[in-house]
Amino acid sequence: MASGDPEKSGIYRVIRLVAIVDLLAGLGFLFLGPLLLGTNDFFYLGLGLALAGAVVFIFFTVLAAKAAGR
Repeated sequence: MASGDPEKSGIYRVIRLVAIVDLLAGLGFLFLGPLLLGTNDFFYLGLGLALAGAVVFIFFTVLAAKAAGR
């Protein structure tokens, strides 16, 4: 990895952006899926997507903060 601030590194930004999109899509399925599509399966799909996106976002945020502190 090149020296510098990892928070400004392209790969960290892309991964965090994808995680945020995943989180927002999950929240959309979580709240709108059962209402619009009439089944609770989309509630669980949304919950899983939102949790996965949140975990990935937090993990890479903490990883970038630790790498910047070296």
